[in-house]
Amino acid sequence: MDLYMAKSEARYWARRALPLPRAVGKAMGIGAFSLMTALGAFVYIPLPFTPVPLTFQTFFALLSGAFLGKGGGALSQGVYILMGSMGLPI
Repeated sequence: MDLYMAKSEARYWARRALPLPRAVGKAMGIGAFSLMTALGAFVYIPLPFTPVPLTFQTFFALLSGAFLGKGGGALSQGVYILMGSMGLPI
């Protein structure tokens, strides 16, 4: 009986501890893609046939949706817009 209690208690705490790393990983991904989108705006490729250059900003915005899903990708781009509205030079 004692061994069974130990196993069930270990399962309870293992299940309870799993959402924390996933939430932390999601938050780190959102922050990382917001930062990469901001830095990607400074890397550009000038095109000879148009005055509008290609930037990595679009690439990172699309990649955030692919990696984080539609909710996480939208949130990371919302954080990017929030950083710009706070006055950061992005």
